[in-house]
Amino acid sequence: MPTAGNALFGLLHVYKRALRERYLRDGITLPLSHLRVLGEIGRHDGVMAREVATALLQDKGLITRVTRELEREGLIERHPHPTDSRAAHLALSADGRALRERLDAIEQTLEAQMAAGLSPARTRDFIDTVNAMTDQLDRDQESP
Repeated sequence: MPTAGNALFGLLHVYKRALRERYLRDGITLPLSHLRVLGEIGRHDGVMAREVATALLQDKGLITRVTRELEREGLIERHPHPTDSRAAHLALSADGRALRERLDAIEQTLEAQMAAGLSPARTRDFIDTVNAMTDQLDRDQESP
């Protein structure tokens, strides 16, 4: 009998593979983890690493390492935090914005393919269900 977990693993596997293939066809070779961080920074210019970690449900240490690599690649910039000398705001550089636009186009095409044949209501229901499951699992991880 199929389970929600198996269905989710199957979807994630196929989705990640399709993303990697499309990115590579477009000459984009950064790991998916780096591209997710780049996307999150692009959605919230001036975001701090800990906020990126929270949004992506990732460890702050990993996000710090990835942001340093993205900065070395010239894709993001660090700006001093106005009130906390230990923190920095992260923003996309011009090259980072250009890459983000390419990624957005690829992701929109893949999303359209993934949802082809589904009604808008069914797509919204899927998103709501996945978000509810994510919240439930995340809440369980935080409980003692």
